[in-house]
Amino acid sequence: MTDHPDSSSSNRFLSRFTPIVEEISQRSSTRQLLDRLYTLDQRINVLEQGLASINNKQDVILNDMQQQQQQQQQQQRQQQQHTTAKLDAVLEQLQQMQQQQQQLQLQLQQEQQQPQQEQQQQQQSRYPLRDKPFPTSVKNGKVCSVQIVDQHLLDFFESLSENGEGVANLKVAKRHVTAVVGEMQTRYPGQVGTMWSKLPHPIKKWAMDRLEASLFDDRINAVRAENQWIASTMLRLQWMNRTRARKEVTGSSSKQQPQPQQQKDQDQDEDEDQHQHQQRQQQQQQQQQQQQQQQQQQQQQQQQQQQSLLPSYSSSSQSSPSSPLSSTSTPSVDRFFDYMSPEPTAASSIQTQIPRRSQRMSTRSTSATTKRVRRDDDAPSSSSNTKRRR
Repeated sequence: MTDHPDSSSSNRFLSRFTPIVEEISQRSSTRQLLDRLYTLDQRINVLEQGLASINNKQDVILNDMQQQQQQQQQQQRQQQQHTTAKLDAVLEQLQQMQQQQQQLQLQLQQEQQQPQQEQQQQQQSRYPLRDKPFPTSVKNGKVCSVQIVDQHLLDFFESLSENGEGVANLKVAKRHVTAVVGEMQTRYPGQVGTMWSKLPHPIKKWAMDRLEASLFDDRINAVRAENQWIASTMLRLQWMNRTRARKEVTGSSSKQQPQPQQQKDQDQDEDEDQHQHQQRQQQQQQQQQQQQQQQQQQQQQQQQQQQSLLPSYSSSSQSSPSSPLSSTSTPSVDRFFDYMSPEPTAASSIQTQIPRRSQRMSTRSTSATTKRVRRDDDAPSSSSNTKRRR
């Protein structure tokens, strides 16, 4: 087929306009691209503005947080400073109080020591030294306290006097004791009737000091007794006599026999020194018992050793019952035991008597065995005689 001439011309015409069309199409695409770029640019600007606003808000928030933290730190510092200031003030007050207490304590000690020192100085200047100890005794090489009796009091007052005026001084001391006990009853009426051991210590101390001072004024140096033992014993005895007399008067007025409780109270009214003396006596008794037990054990051991030697002699005597030496074996044994116990004491004599008795028993047993043997020897002869008679 051949082309139409018009078609070729049209093609040529169109071919002339193709670059124009292409340019137009290209321009339209560029416009679209430009439009798109413009829109994108606008969107980017909007986003940048949003980011800027967000960043601004973050900065504001961060600034607020920093300000709050700074405020909190300042408040904490202020509180710490305030508390430290309070603590410092309290510590200063406590230190001041402690210093005041120490000063007061020192003042009190000085005030308390001053009269004590003055009393000590007065006593040292007025009273002699306490060089008369409590009476004691020596038992088994040990020093023990003794229950005080009238003889000890008399010896004490005789040791004080150089002219043998111990009896007179003892009588004077008893008068002073009765006077001091009367003062005690008038000064402390609530304590009348109570036992001496149950009296408060300040009352007893006052009475002992009063008695020693009154005796010293009467030129009797009872203050030389160590630990005031002479004053305490005499006051205790007088106080006990007063309480007993009062109980007897009350019992006779009511016409009733004394109850066992009263007797117990009287028995309990003893000094602490007597109680210690009893304890020491018990300890000594226990020691003596232990020594006796040890001696008994030693004696038993010696007896067992001697008895262990006896069977050898008894066996020798039994092995030869018909020998004539059996009757003369006891003196040698006696000599042996006499040699074993050379010291002539009570224990050794008892120990020698025991083996002699055992020897006598052994000799008796040997004689009995010999008689039995003779009977056994005689028995077959008698049986043979009976057979012959039959």
